[in-house]
Amino acid sequence: MKKLNFSNIEEYENYLNDVFPKLAEDMEYNIFIHCVTCNTNYFCERPASPEVEIGLKVDGIMKHGLNLDGAQGYGNYGSINGTARFLGNSRHVDVSRISQYDFFSRSKNVNSIIIAIPKYIKVFGKQVEFSSYKGVMKNCSQHIKDCLYDLVKGYYLPVEFILGHQIVNQGTGAVTLNLNEKHLSLLEVHEKLKLLNSMTQKSEHVINYCKNRYGVEDYEEIFKVMTEEHMFAISDFLNEP
Repeated sequence: MKKLNFSNIEEYENYLNDVFPKLAEDMEYNIFIHCVTCNTNYFCERPASPEVEIGLKVDGIMKHGLNLDGAQGYGNYGSINGTARFLGNSRHVDVSRISQYDFFSRSKNVNSIIIAIPKYIKVFGKQVEFSSYKGVMKNCSQHIKDCLYDLVKGYYLPVEFILGHQIVNQGTGAVTLNLNEKHLSLLEVHEKLKLLNSMTQKSEHVINYCKNRYGVEDYEEIFKVMTEEHMFAISDFLNEP
């Protein structure tokens, strides 16, 4: 990873305002953010300190991808909304929502994972929205399917969709950004196409499944029936006293 240090928030936001237009030159990306905290245990035991625990979590995320399914004991999440906040796209994003993001971290240093997922992919030969629907993610529920990516997300967000790891010192305002050099925008063309083609194939599979099983082709109807399937699958968890 490439480490960048900024003495204050303003300097960091100026950097981000340069980065996202350049990112959009590759393709249009939707931007999400995830705050790494100690609100859930790292495996079964607490490490020596919150700082160590967060460090272990960040290392795991940057090596293996972000867990999108939440705590297994409460039923897997159906949407990326369960673990990441949608902030807009690479052409129009308020960078202050990135630099100032904090989700109950309760620590001086706020650690966040910045995510950039292609806004569009090809499905049946046409460009369609992948990580938003009509430009937004309108539902905040961790279970409601809200975009095509929700239908194919699997357990982990690919490392190739992680733009970087942000550390904001709330006391001094200093920021460190660890850029992910494996992000999709930085891959060789054949590597990029391999991942995008995988997303295309998975998306086409789900769309065909919904058409054959439920007789629906409209995206909103597909989101609805796949949400219902997901809720049925986790009903045992949700109905526990």
